[in-house]
Parts: sequence; C-alpha cells; structure tokens
Amino acid sequence: MKRIFSFAVIAILLASCAPKNQFRIHGYVSNPDLEGACIFLVPATEPVNLPSKDNLDSTFIKDQKFEFKGEVERLGDLRIEAMRRIGTQNLLVVTEPGDIYVTIGEKSSGYGTRQNDSLEVWKNLTESTRSLTVAMLQSGCKEEADSTHAAYKSRSQNMAHALGDGSTLGKFLLSLYPDKK
Repeated sequence: MKRIFSFAVIAILLASCAPKNQFRIHGYVSNPDLEGACIFLVPATEPVNLPSKDNLDSTFIKDQKFEFKGEVERLGDLRIEAMRRIGTQNLLVVTEPGDIYVTIGEKSSGYGTRQNDSLEVWKNLTESTRSLTVAMLQSGCKEEADSTHAAYKSRSQNMAHALGDGSTLGKFLLSLYPDKK
C-alpha cells in the first residue's frame, strides 16, 4: 500500500511539472520512402529570416513518424525537405496547447485541438470551393462562381468569429477575409 501511495505522489508531482501550455505534434507520413527525411515546422504568417530556435524547428522521420513539442502558439507550416517533398502536401497547423495529430502525404490532414479541428474543416471547405468555382467558371457560370465564393468568404469569417477574433486561426482567417466595417 505504501508503494502504491508513493507511486501516486510521484506521478502527481511529475504531471504538475509538465508545462500546461505545451503543444505536441504527433506526426505520421504515409509514404515509407520518406524514412530519414527532414521535416520542418516553420511560421506560416511571419517571415523566416535566419533560422533560429524561436522561428524554425526540424526533426527527422523515423518509422514513418515524427514529433514536435513547444510552447509558442502560432500558425505553422509543416513541410518535408525540398528535395523529397514531391507528392506531399504541406500542412498548416496551429501550435496551440494540447496533442495535435497529423498525417503528411498526398493529402495531408491534422486534428486534435479546437483550432486544428476547425483548420481541417476550413481546409476541406477551401479545396471543395476552389474546385467548384473553377468548374463553374469553365462552364461560363461566373455569377454562380461569384456567389459560391461570397458564401465561402462569409463562412470563413463566421468561423473566425466563432473561434474568437483574437485566436490564432481567427486572426489568420480575418487577415484573408476582413470584415467590411
């Protein structure tokens, strides 16, 4: 009994020492040929001047997996090293506190936290709207394409407001589609 109590106390102490605002990206790559490739996490909305601990992180893919940890919340871009990137899609992620699960492949995806779940919904909406509007324009339906784009823009703004105008994803969406005030 004493041993169980000691273990419980140690577990509680270790848990209380872990940073509460830490993000953890648990990644998987669908292509086994990317074994040993370098994957980068770079800021998506600010220029990357000189690589530094504050604005660039990288790791290597091992057993088709990779991981990033940190405490700075921002919009990041996950990308495979340039020479091996063909056939993979970069992925935007919000490095918000919590566990984020991503798959990098021909069609990359991410989920696990509120903003990343919303970002995945927005990404799919963006891709389907783009395909639809291109098809409409090619068919000569400009008014319908404009109407579809306006509805997409409104939905993006509504998503930003629902997440909070000051949230990382909210600010990003409103920078793309500002409200007319």
